[in-house]
Amino acid sequence: MNKTIARKTIFALMLAGLVTGAQASVIKKTGLDALDQITSMSKNFVDTVAAKAGYADPAESQRIAQKISDAINGISGNQATEAKLRALLDDEAFAILSKNMDELTKDDLETLTGSLSQTAGKLGKGLTCSSACGLDEAADGVKVTLRALNKTAKKVLKSVSSSKTSNVVNSAGSYLSKSDKSALIAKASSGDVSLQNEIKTAVKMLTQATSSSTKEDRALAKAILTFIKDDNGQTHLADTKLYILLMDEGVSPALKQKMTKELNNLSSGKMSYAKKREALIGKLEARAKADPSLEDDLAYMKKNDCFGIFGK
Repeated sequence: MNKTIARKTIFALMLAGLVTGAQASVIKKTGLDALDQITSMSKNFVDTVAAKAGYADPAESQRIAQKISDAINGISGNQATEAKLRALLDDEAFAILSKNMDELTKDDLETLTGSLSQTAGKLGKGLTCSSACGLDEAADGVKVTLRALNKTAKKVLKSVSSSKTSNVVNSAGSYLSKSDKSALIAKASSGDVSLQNEIKTAVKMLTQATSSSTKEDRALAKAILTFIKDDNGQTHLADTKLYILLMDEGVSPALKQKMTKELNNLSSGKMSYAKKREALIGKLEARAKADPSLEDDLAYMKKNDCFGIFGK
């Protein structure tokens, strides 16, 4: 597995509101060796992360180990008891926590981290790009990408599950045409809950951001809404997942401005949506060529049509 992918993707546990640096674990000893060592941040656990993930830098091992530990405490309300985690995590992840620390493999760490990420996303405590992008979790060892949510995104994710798709879509007003609204409602009704929530999230994030208190968000949302329209008026709402740029706490104002400029430039010509999309990929490829740290983001983006996770 590519070490950079492991560092940036598999172990990118930037859980919103959970990862705040070292936090004292309040867990009572459970007798589950891996669980107790992870939540107490034992030296053995940190050394295991270093050995299995191949980190030469001790500080990097400490940082990643802390994120995993914080994630376990965070999803269980900072009370990581055996009973809570058994209820929250899938059987495979819980079995890993029941192992002896010395038995853990690299695959175990990847599986555990992926499960933590997915669980955090379901609880509204983090943004799992894998669910938004339909990521094949077995592909190339990339299990998940999790980004920290900003305040607006947290509110939106909490509201979508209890909102009717038709109400959310129809509230978009003039930003979506009548035919777009009908198509989205039909698509949602024929899909599962995950697809319905994705459509509602995309609509809410884009339309709410047009009246955001920050000029960068307002400009980016309007640029995205223009970019995703085809020359026949059809809107490709969730295709590129660009709306994730408005949800990610880590996206800088400078990146939002850069993306706004690029999207507006591409939309100014008379190109079909497919051509605009192709041209955007070309621009991002050029950016990754100039900055090798973006190569993994580019590969992930192209594989999963998830443009919203490109760069920081």
